[in-house]
Amino acid sequence: PFLVHLLNNKESDFLKEQAAEVLQTYAETSDSNCRELFLWNGFLSALLRALEGESEELQRIADDIILTLSETNENLRDMFLYPGLLSAVLNAVETELLMTIAVEVLRNLAFDTENRREMFLHPQIIPLLIHVLDTGNRMVTKESAVRTLQRFASETEYCRALFVQNESLIPTLLKTMLGEEHFRVKRISALFLQNLAVEAQNRQEMFSHPGFIAALINSLEAEPPLELEAEQTLELKSCALETLYLISCEVHSTLFTEYPQLEQKVSLVMEIP
Repeated sequence: PFLVHLLNNKESDFLKEQAAEVLQTYAETSDSNCRELFLWNGFLSALLRALEGESEELQRIADDIILTLSETNENLRDMFLYPGLLSAVLNAVETELLMTIAVEVLRNLAFDTENRREMFLHPQIIPLLIHVLDTGNRMVTKESAVRTLQRFASETEYCRALFVQNESLIPTLLKTMLGEEHFRVKRISALFLQNLAVEAQNRQEMFSHPGFIAALINSLEAEPPLELEAEQTLELKSCALETLYLISCEVHSTLFTEYPQLEQKVSLVMEIP
């Protein structure tokens, strides 16, 4: 309680920073400590005020603590429902200083089924995650964003709506799969496209999306980036093949009529040892 009192100190950012660092260390010790901190009267509201304060160091520590709290399953639903917390996290995503940790908080919150349903319906969250994936400049940030989006796509309840309601999703995933330099982000994006194609209703629209099929076909014979190992390149090509196969289940004759080169390129991939 004394440290929470210091965190609410109106005079000294230094005292707040020192108190916040001690509380962060305490929270990292165990899940029970995390839960205890969360339930302390006034603690979370003090963290939210710190996020809005002028001290960047205090903002960073507060963001770290919120991330630590979100790593305890017992806190997830209560955190999501806490007045002002989700809004503060979304605001943090839009700042360069706090973006990475804030996206990780969203990823953790989405582990809870009820949270996930409400997050999917929230007007800002999905577009914001797509924007971070498209424009983020740190691998860990983009990975957290695409993993959170993938969590929605892996459920039939959301897969179709996710595709229909977000026109920028397919071009962003395609851009990331083909142009991103970090393998983990490329791989999750490729699996994401594959998951979208599992939903039969999505296949015709994916087929009709300008440049989508051509880009997947070209990826089958493209020179792999130097930083990728042979197994990683093959894994990405396998994802592209599986996506094409799923789409072909819906539009088989049209696919091979419009893209006669597809059969040859598939054969070349199949010859890779």
